[in-house]
Amino acid sequence: MDKNEFIGEFQSMEMSEKISFCVFGALDTILQGVSNTMNSVLPVANDIIAFNSPGGAQKVQERAKKSDNS
Repeated sequence: MDKNEFIGEFQSMEMSEKISFCVFGALDTILQGVSNTMNSVLPVANDIIAFNSPGGAQKVQERAKKSDNS
């Protein structure tokens, strides 16, 4: 859908539909941002936890070597 067609469709909506469209769009954007942040943070947090466990430093180094080779 091109920009002009979208504008025409949006202007023909009722006010309640416009509000719902904007609220759900904003909610979707927020949830995607939180999801992307968690997907970035959790692996690092897991590595920190693994590193602090007994023998964890060696395990983390082995995993790093495996990921470098692939």
